[in-house]
Amino acid sequence: APVFNQSLYRARVLEDAPSGTRVVQVLATDLDEGPNGEIIYSFGSHNRAGVRQLFALDLVTGMLTIKGRLDFEDTKLHEIYIQAKDKGANPEGAHCKVLVEVVDVNDNAPELTMSTLSSPTPENAPETVVAVFSVSDPDSGDNGRMICSIQNDLPFLLKPTLKNFYTLVTQ
Repeated sequence: APVFNQSLYRARVLEDAPSGTRVVQVLATDLDEGPNGEIIYSFGSHNRAGVRQLFALDLVTGMLTIKGRLDFEDTKLHEIYIQAKDKGANPEGAHCKVLVEVVDVNDNAPELTMSTLSSPTPENAPETVVAVFSVSDPDSGDNGRMICSIQNDLPFLLKPTLKNFYTLVTQ
């Protein structure tokens, strides 16, 4: 029966990698000669739904490539099971697991959610709350860090209150 040179393969791929991007090549060997030693790779039966829509596997070379659109915010790690069988009458095959880590890119814009908006605001009213809002970004790490500011020449102050919450007040 075929034997994989590794039982576990690991790969990292950017979430915005285009279709056709190579992820990893698995390798199995078979000591038999002729058709009994020729290996055919396929996705294993233990794969989660959607794996075949996101990834393609070359049946002859064992090259795993991207087929669909990956999204870090949807799935950070894909477990893919691959089997290798020979063309002989032996039904036994070998299995390996491929762990594909999806790497986040800065593909989401920050979002501002208005909690309170006061209108109208009296003229010359000091420290009057005009708005309370929060900001968020679904990206991770440095890609999810935000800076919130307003123009310097406006008659307002931006005051941070709680984490990612701000109050806009008159100056």
